[in-house]
Amino acid sequence: MINHNQISLKSLWGIIILFMFFFCGPPKPIPNPDNPRSELPAKSEAELLADLDSPEWSDRTEAILELASIPSERYIPRFRSLLKEDPNPNVRGTAAIALGEVHDKESTPAIIELLKPDSGISADIVLDALFRMEDVRAAKPILPLLESDIHAIRLEAVDVLAHLNDRSLGKEILMMANRSKDEEKNKTYAMVLGKLRIKESEDWLISLAGRTKPSPTLAATYLALGRIESKKGIPLLAKALGGDFDKGRENSAEALIHIKDKSSIPFLLGYLENQSHDIRYLAGNVLIQIQDQLIIDKCIKLLEENKKVSIGVASYILGRFKSDKARILIEDALEDKTNAEREVIAQSLGWIHNKESIPLLISVMEEKDGEGKYGAAWSLGIFADKSTFKALEKATSSSDFRLASIATESISNLRIPEVIPVMEKRISENKNISVFALRAIANTPGVEARKSLENFAKSKEPTIYNPAIENIGHRREKESIPFLMNILKDNDSNKMRVTVAALVNITDKHFFSPQEWLNWYDTEWKE
Repeated sequence: MINHNQISLKSLWGIIILFMFFFCGPPKPIPNPDNPRSELPAKSEAELLADLDSPEWSDRTEAILELASIPSERYIPRFRSLLKEDPNPNVRGTAAIALGEVHDKESTPAIIELLKPDSGISADIVLDALFRMEDVRAAKPILPLLESDIHAIRLEAVDVLAHLNDRSLGKEILMMANRSKDEEKNKTYAMVLGKLRIKESEDWLISLAGRTKPSPTLAATYLALGRIESKKGIPLLAKALGGDFDKGRENSAEALIHIKDKSSIPFLLGYLENQSHDIRYLAGNVLIQIQDQLIIDKCIKLLEENKKVSIGVASYILGRFKSDKARILIEDALEDKTNAEREVIAQSLGWIHNKESIPLLISVMEEKDGEGKYGAAWSLGIFADKSTFKALEKATSSSDFRLASIATESISNLRIPEVIPVMEKRISENKNISVFALRAIANTPGVEARKSLENFAKSKEPTIYNPAIENIGHRREKESIPFLMNILKDNDSNKMRVTVAALVNITDKHFFSPQEWLNWYDTEWKE
């Protein structure tokens, strides 16, 4: 399938070029939407434009990648020309992806032509370009790839078809599915019919589920039944949720959540007393999506009867329903240290959000043993009540790293100045907690918090300066611009990337190099 995870092109460039050289496909530009300038090019814009005419295909490809990372209509004519005329398939494929990234729909027909076997360009590259293009005209030409003998190509075709969402092709895809005798391809058809929400496929999917052994195909079929909201499939899915096939259980639960129909309640309530933790909570996660008094009554009854195996999941459901009526029962369950799953029982009180639970949660958080303290610390963060400061402050210094981390995240929700010196001390004691502590400082409004982050940004420790600078960017305070510019002036290569990313977040400006940032600062910002 298309991998849209964001990775660093600059750091992987040599590897990508080598790989693509041998396997006949161009490297893919993968911009980071959260950090559109996550890497700094080594060349200026003028040099990159000149490289588009380089005799070396790798220079032309890298230039396209770099120029595409800052979308601009200025480059589109050159990219179109390279798409149609460049002799190297790597360059043509990279141009296709770049044009797709900027949604140049005039190029869609030319990119579709690259699906022909004689184009010399791998189908996955073309599919990536069409995914980015988001032009529904590409949907029908992609259909034959659902029959590809290459598993990865079929999955990628499904991904693109789902993204283009041309549901008018449903009947044609269903006809292809009915002709299929291949289990692996049946999985492909189940996936695409589900993702396109083709309701007419309900009978085919139910029939496929009935004749398919536990396998990825069966798991995909369950998920598809959910996506088309098949009420006829509820009994089958509910049975699968309690079965032995792990992935089938997970997907049937997800499917029932999609369907979200009250007729599934009678099938699921019994699972709340199942000996399997996974089955209990899968059923619970479905039930919390269905608002019905019958569910609340059942869970309260389980607490009243002290059904040990069910107390955790019943508390979880009642907490998610914010049932204050059940609060006292849940508090009683939390106080009983013989109960398992006290962590989730404590979390349930956070969801209910009645401040009368705070003293009990503080008491549980201060316990030496057991897992209830983790849920209690988490819930106190949900309350965000200043009265919890002292207790949370103490917990942040715990030798139990998990408790200290949760307490640090919880104390950050208080958003009060008293948090800052506490977090500064914790970082000095244990730099491993710096990510959480710096986030707590960043969540605190005011000049003191900004100056504290700037001070940590001066550190030589990456585990400290990276999150410090990132949080400066997230705060989007223009007062931090001079400080960040001083980092660029110091020319510290280790801090350069994260500093530029912070500047982008604050200014919404995009420049190619540190020098361009400094020029902007001197000529525009200071004015």
